[in-house]
Amino acid sequence: DPTLWYYYQGPVEHIVLPPAAQDVAGAQTSVDQLAAAGVQRVILPVQPAPQWDDQTIAANVLAERYVKVIEQPVGVWPVQTYVLPPTQLTPVNTTFRNGVTLVGVARQPLTLTPGGLLTVHLQWQDASNELTGGEKVFLQLLTADGQLVAQDDRPLDLTVALATYGILLPADLPAADYRLIAGLYDPGQAGMPRILTLDGADFVAVGEIQVASSE
Repeated sequence: DPTLWYYYQGPVEHIVLPPAAQDVAGAQTSVDQLAAAGVQRVILPVQPAPQWDDQTIAANVLAERYVKVIEQPVGVWPVQTYVLPPTQLTPVNTTFRNGVTLVGVARQPLTLTPGGLLTVHLQWQDASNELTGGEKVFLQLLTADGQLVAQDDRPLDLTVALATYGILLPADLPAADYRLIAGLYDPGQAGMPRILTLDGADFVAVGEIQVASSE
């Protein structure tokens, strides 16, 4: 709804999507330009406006080039965050005992502030027929002494080339260096045990994340 910009006075650059009423082609051009310019993150306040976009054009066109990471209610609107998929992954190549391999990882951004959104992309492969279909992925952000500060748990999805996860940081998170770990577990089993790697570990370290002061 283009009337949002009568009320929004913040510093974030903005466009109206679609740029004209029911303009699918114009919306595609706008999103292509964003991606070509290397814009990494797009925030979409979803505002039903039948006279402007009654076909969810904005969300559909963004999904052609970007990945939706998270949706949050803000006031009366759902607010969606989309990120540009990475062009390169850091190799991990760690195999779990159920035959699933974590091939690679990418993180966006590497430095955050309290209350920010950490996006993690994981590439999974399966070379077995041993999965139950109920396996889940956990991503956890830990302090230097191993305390959990934020996490994201989602079903293991092997149908996508690259799975994307989002971790919302607490607004009062102290500035420090944190460790990001990933792994698998089976909630269908008693105690929801973690699935071990071939080396016997119950998680894979996938990076260090720096949280800077927001002041």
